[in-house]
Amino acid sequence: MKLLNSLTVSKSRIEIFILTLTIILFISRMVSPLLKYPFFLLYFSIIVCVAIVYKGKIINTLGKFVKNYTLIGILFLILILAFSFSNKVYLSIFKDLVSIFVLLSFYFILTIIVQSKKEFSYFFDSFLNIIVLFGILISILGFIDLFNIIPLPKYVLSDGIPGGSFFPDYNFALLPVFYAFISVIYLMSVKDYSTRYKIFFNILLIVFSVHIIFSGSKRGLILMVFIILILAALKIFSLFNRKLFFKKTFSNLSFYLISVFFISISFYLFISYSSFIYKNKFFEKIGTENIIATKKKISSKLYRCVSILDNKIDFVGFYEKFWSIEYDPRDPDKGWCGLGIHKTVFPITGKNVEIVPKGSKGMLMDSTFKGDTWDRDVYSITLLGVSETEKSDSVNTSIYSYVSGDFTGSFVALVLLYTKSKEVNFYYDLDKKETWQKLIASDLCVGEEAKAFLYFGKKGETDFSKLNGHVIIAFPQFQILKSNKSAISYYNSISYNLNGNSLKQKYFQPDKDVSKVKLKPQIVLKENLSQKNPGSKENLLSYKGINSRVVNIDYNKSNIKSSFGFSVLSLFTSIINTKDNDPIRNFVAKFISEDTTYHGFSAKIVVETTSNKSIGERILRWQFAWQIFDKEYNWIQKLFGGGFNFLNWYSYYFYGSKYNTDYPHNPFLSILLYSGIFGLIIYIIFIIKVFYYYIKYFKEYKILFIFFLITFFFSFFSAGSPFDPPIMGFFAILPFFIHSLSDKENQYKLR
Repeated sequence: MKLLNSLTVSKSRIEIFILTLTIILFISRMVSPLLKYPFFLLYFSIIVCVAIVYKGKIINTLGKFVKNYTLIGILFLILILAFSFSNKVYLSIFKDLVSIFVLLSFYFILTIIVQSKKEFSYFFDSFLNIIVLFGILISILGFIDLFNIIPLPKYVLSDGIPGGSFFPDYNFALLPVFYAFISVIYLMSVKDYSTRYKIFFNILLIVFSVHIIFSGSKRGLILMVFIILILAALKIFSLFNRKLFFKKTFSNLSFYLISVFFISISFYLFISYSSFIYKNKFFEKIGTENIIATKKKISSKLYRCVSILDNKIDFVGFYEKFWSIEYDPRDPDKGWCGLGIHKTVFPITGKNVEIVPKGSKGMLMDSTFKGDTWDRDVYSITLLGVSETEKSDSVNTSIYSYVSGDFTGSFVALVLLYTKSKEVNFYYDLDKKETWQKLIASDLCVGEEAKAFLYFGKKGETDFSKLNGHVIIAFPQFQILKSNKSAISYYNSISYNLNGNSLKQKYFQPDKDVSKVKLKPQIVLKENLSQKNPGSKENLLSYKGINSRVVNIDYNKSNIKSSFGFSVLSLFTSIINTKDNDPIRNFVAKFISEDTTYHGFSAKIVVETTSNKSIGERILRWQFAWQIFDKEYNWIQKLFGGGFNFLNWYSYYFYGSKYNTDYPHNPFLSILLYSGIFGLIIYIIFIIKVFYYYIKYFKEYKILFIFFLITFFFSFFSAGSPFDPPIMGFFAILPFFIHSLSDKENQYKLR
C-alpha cells in the first residue's frame, strides 16, 4: 500500500513538473522563437495523456471550471466578438485568441491534476527552480550574443528589435530573468544554504542584473535600479532591526550589493578613463569576434536608457564619448583600424612615401590579420566609408597603400560598391611592390547606399597561415560631392539604425563654402586606368585643400543625407534571410490569412507623430487612441467598441502603411477601443479581483504577487488586451486558480 501511494505521488509530481515546464516554455516564447517547438511537443503530449488518463474527470471538472473563471470567460468572449465584428481578419488578434485558449487549457489541466495546496506547492517550487535555470541560460546566451563571442543565429534570442517572428519584444523577453532574480532572493530568504551556495546565488544575481541593464530596455533598467535601491535601503534597515527575517535575508545579499557597487565604479572608470585602444584590447581578451559590431550593439542598448536622462544627446555623440573615439585619418587606432589584429607603424617608410600626408601612421596587416573564406579563397576587409546618397551625388574614396616585397597575397584592392557602375575596383599594382601608391575609386551615385573598403586576399587558401609579407594602409578618405559642388568628408562619421528610426548623425564638413571652390580632378596615372574596372577617368577625382571640422545635423527618416558605419562589410558571405519561414506559422496561414483591405477613419485627427522625446512615443499613441474614441466613434461604439479596425489606423498614421498593424500600447486604451466603455468596466473589475486575490493570499504566495506586479508594469506600456502577452495572461489568471484551490480545501475541511 505504501509503495502504491509512493508511486501515485511520484506520478503526480512528474505530471506537475512536465506541465510546469510546458507552461514556462509557452510564456517564455518572447525570449526565443525556438522555444515554441519543444512547447508544441510537450503541449500536445499532455493533451493526449490527460484525455486518456483523466477522461472520467474532464466532464465533471468542466462545469466547476467555467463557474470559477466566469469573469475571464466574459473577457475572452468580448475579444472574440470584437474580432468577429471587425471589418476584416487581423491575424495578430487571431494569434491572441489562440494564446488565451492555450492559457485556459493550462488552467483546466491544472484544475484536474492539482487537487490540493500540497500539490500546488510542488508546482510553485518547480516553477521557481525551472525559471531560475531559464534565467541562467538566457543571461549566458545574452552575454555571448552581446559580446559576439560565438555567432548566434538571429532567431535564437530576442535581439532588441521588437516585432516579427525572428525578433520578439525585448522588453517582455526580460521577464523570465526578472523572475529568476526575485526567485533567487526568495530562495535565500526561506532556506538555509552553505556559504558556497550563497556565493553562487549572489553571482547569479550579479549575472541577472548585468543582463537586464545591458538589455536596452528602459523599463528593465528603471525596475532594476529601483530593486537595487530597495534592497540597499532594506540592508541598511536590517542593521538596526533585530528581526530574524531581515538579518537572515539581507546578510545573504551583502556580497551582491557590494559587488554591484564596485562593478558600477569599475564600469564608470572603464568608460570614462580608459583609452580607445585599451577598450579594443579588452574585447580581444574576452574573445569578441566582431569588436565594432559589439560596440554598436552595446552603445545602442545603453543609448536607449541614457536618452531618458539626457534627451539632447545624439547617438553618435554618445557613441564617440562612450568608446573614447577621437577620429583621425592619420591614426588607425582612432576609429578606422578595422577588426583584425594589426600593427600601427610610425614613422612609415618606403619608396614614394612623400605622397602620404605628413604625420600619418600606417596600419600594418599580415598573416595575423582576421581573415574570412569565400569560395576556397581567404580575404580580409577594412571598411572605409558608407553613405546613403542621392542620384545627383558623386562619391570619391581613396587610401594610400604599401605592399612589402615578400608579399605572397593575390590582390590588394580598394572597392566602391552600389554606385552607377555597381562595383568599382582599384587594384594595387603588385608589379611595383615596396612602393606607396594612392588607390582611388570614384563614381556617380544612383540614389542608394555607397560603400567603400580596402580588401586583400590570397587565392586557393582558406586562411592566412601561408601568407608572407604585409600590407600597410594609411590616411583613408571617403567623400561625397553634392550636386551643389560642395564636398563633404565622411571618414569620421557613424550611422546606426535603431528600431527602424534614423538617428542624429555627426559628420565632417568643410570650414569653407566649398561650393565656391573649383575642384580640379587629378590626372590619374595611365597604368591605373588600365586596371580592372577602375571606373571612368572623369570620376577618378581627388579633392585637396579642404579642412574639416565637426558639426551636428538633425534629420528625420524621410530626409537622410548620409551615414557611415563601422561594421565589417562582407560581399562574399550570405545575408541571413529574415523572411518568415516558420513552418507552424506557414501551416496556419493556409487556413487563415490576414485581409489586407484598408478601412479608413473619417474624423479629423491631429496628433504630432514626429519624434518628440519630451512627450514620448507611448503618450503620442495614447493621445491618438483617445482622439479615435472621442472623434471617430459614435455613441454605440463608445459603449460597445469599434472592433480592431484601429490597428490599421495606427500603422497608417504613425508609419504610413495601410496594411500593417499597430496599437495604443496600453491595455486599458486598447480595450476601450475594441470593446468600449462596457468592456473597459469588465476589465477594471477583473484587475481589481486579481489584486484582491493576490493580496488575500499574499502571505503564502508573496513572490507570485511580485511576479504579477513586474509583469503588469511591463504590460501597462505595451499590452493590447487583458491577456497580452501570454506571460501577463498567465499571472493575471493564476490568483483565480489559487482562490478556487483554497475554496476546494475549505469545503473539504468542512466535511
